[in-house]
Amino acid sequence: MDKRLAKKIFVFFVLILILGIGGFFLWKNNQETPPEKWMEAKMSPIEDFIIKETPEGKLVENKKAGISFKIPTDWIIKEDPSSFYSPDTKFNEKRSDILETGCRIYIYVSYIRTNIDTLEKIVNENFLQLSSVIKLDQFQKIELSGQTALKNKYYVEGLKMSYISIDFPFKNNIYKIIFSSPIQESERCDEEFNKFLGSVSMGPN
Repeated sequence: MDKRLAKKIFVFFVLILILGIGGFFLWKNNQETPPEKWMEAKMSPIEDFIIKETPEGKLVENKKAGISFKIPTDWIIKEDPSSFYSPDTKFNEKRSDILETGCRIYIYVSYIRTNIDTLEKIVNENFLQLSSVIKLDQFQKIELSGQTALKNKYYVEGLKMSYISIDFPFKNNIYKIIFSSPIQESERCDEEFNKFLGSVSMGPN
């Protein structure tokens, strides 16, 4: 066989091999995370949330996760840069996750690839499993910074707490925003939460 022809054939097979490997990894990277693996998924670390003071309030950015949002200047950071409280917040003496007064916003990002339909199915299943303690008050799909999101409003009578959860997928992540307040303050806090949602922006990640 001619050496030049043999070389061309060799190069051809190398290219086919490279394209095949590249196609495999592209296919693998586009696969959804199986729901049974969601509990094992890593979360965006708190150090990725960077806070900047602006005239309009605190600007919080997580560039790796592709999310930014604004918090009123007088709101308090109690635990980490993804958890915020209104200045009038008072905690239950026995449990710090229960508020006597005030509003709380908590955000976390899980490294899970999925779509809105699968996410809705899993969220609904979770609410069904907890229906004995959680009372679902309202469900709707909303538009949040160009993304379709699930909005669930519910309350836990035993804790006397009201919650709103916003869940949506974006690229390789699932984003969850939880608003909580004592039941008697839910109307006031709902207004704060609506303002907050208007500041959420999604970008490249």
